[in-house]
Amino acid sequence: PKASGGDLTPEDLLVGAEVEIFGRVFRVVDADAHTREVMAARGLELAAPEEVPLDPYSAKRQAEKAHVLRTQRYFRPRAHDDDLARHAAAKHGAAAAQLEPDALRRFLENDRKVLRFFL
Repeated sequence: PKASGGDLTPEDLLVGAEVEIFGRVFRVVDADAHTREVMAARGLELAAPEEVPLDPYSAKRQAEKAHVLRTQRYFRPRAHDDDLARHAAAKHGAAAAQLEPDALRRFLENDRKVLRFFL
């Protein structure tokens, strides 16, 4: 629902628009090809894609990771980052929880990339 009342419309979801949903503000920075086709069929032209802003947390994490990789002489991938290491760990009886991908890493990789609406 809109902050001012009513439902969101396709006109509210144009590239460059800021949309408030349940008190959180989202900026629409791009649309996929299908969404652009649907909007064009409705007579709405979407602007060119905008650059996704870099958030401070992700920038700090990237800098920390780069520092660790620069200063480590030997980097051994965790089992869930490497298929061969995961296979070897499973073969030697590692717990399934140790083999699952890191949920936080997966969340951070997709953060600010996916916001889906069904019209």
